[in-house]
Amino acid sequence: MTETDQGSTRAEPDEAEDADFDQPSFPSGLSRRDIAAGRDFWLGHVHARGGLRFDALDGFLTALSVLPHPPLPDRWMALVLGEELASARASEREEAVAWMFRMATHIGQRVRLDPAEHQSALLPEFDFFPADDSETEEQAEQRTARSWSAGAASALALDPAGVEDMMRNEALRAELAPFVLLGRDGDDDAHSYTRKERLRLMRAAAWGAHRLWKHYQPIREGGGLRQKPVRVADSPGRNDPCPCGSGRKFKVCHGATHH
Repeated sequence: MTETDQGSTRAEPDEAEDADFDQPSFPSGLSRRDIAAGRDFWLGHVHARGGLRFDALDGFLTALSVLPHPPLPDRWMALVLGEELASARASEREEAVAWMFRMATHIGQRVRLDPAEHQSALLPEFDFFPADDSETEEQAEQRTARSWSAGAASALALDPAGVEDMMRNEALRAELAPFVLLGRDGDDDAHSYTRKERLRLMRAAAWGAHRLWKHYQPIREGGGLRQKPVRVADSPGRNDPCPCGSGRKFKVCHGATHH
């Protein structure tokens, strides 16, 4: 059973009978049953109290895992859990925090694995089921993709220097693009994404997460991005030749304003 944001439940067919449902999605990952149970818990006990949506949590933890300077949990715990639960008694938030870190471990392993080898097993944990009878499958897909993208944006905002480094590199910028595009309904007002196009963006996001993680892992292990030192040229002496090449002494040429 899967809980919706409105608190109702829906059956996912053949879950109990499917032996693969209890197998890890990928090596060292959670099983589909674990994910479904975690989704139920998160929607009912965390999102309901002001925390991120489940899809946004996946996006947030995915982006967090690829940042050059991933911030410590005390900087983002209230954002993920919501202010109410983050400031509640330890016993109230203990289960939420424990499950959140299980999910973080799952996603951290997911971005490390090569999507070419594991294919759809490494897609983000999107839940495209309609929230209620009034929502179509297409609307559910749009809502879920926007939520995942918003969660990723929240994590990226925690490391502006890292994002700036990504944006300066054309290849890295391309890997990050699906994170943003999934938050849109289409290329422009005249063209909405088809389900096939949205799935292509999901796959591109999985590939992008893996490549960003791979690029920045050595940098993270080395202490993060380092600013390149700015070299300041030595100023010529008063009686030295002016660097402009005029043949005159610096003090009577370009250095005249200083001397």
